[in-house]
Order: sequence, then structure tokens, then C-alpha cells
Amino acid sequence: MHAVGIKRVFWTNDAGEWEGGKVANLVNALDGGADGSGSGGGPMGNGVFVTKHEVLNMRRTMGGG
Repeated sequence: MHAVGIKRVFWTNDAGEWEGGKVANLVNALDGGADGSGSGGGPMGNGVFVTKHEVLNMRRTMGGG
């Protein structure tokens, strides 16, 4: 997203509530957290943001059910 100029994204959480964020902040979280602690981003605090669509595609590609 960052590479093609998308600056802000929106998604729904497990409760169906809308959330949003700046792509730059998400990229920083993937790179180890904005504060350098490595504990930023994602619901598990591991910096990984994956959509349900991506998970389902990955399962299909890897032969999982």
C-alpha cells in the first residue's frame, strides 16, 4: 500500500466496528514498532496486520481447508 501511495486505510474489527490508520504507522509497526520496541501493531502485538481474505487465500494456496 505504501509503495503505491495509499496513505490511510479502514477495516472492521471482530466486533464489526470500523477502525482506521495511516499506512505509514502500519509500516512502522511491521518494522518493529514506532518506538523501536518491536511490540507494536496487530491484535497479538506482533506487528502483523492480515485480512481474513488474505488468510483464506493463503489456506487455499497451501492446500488447507
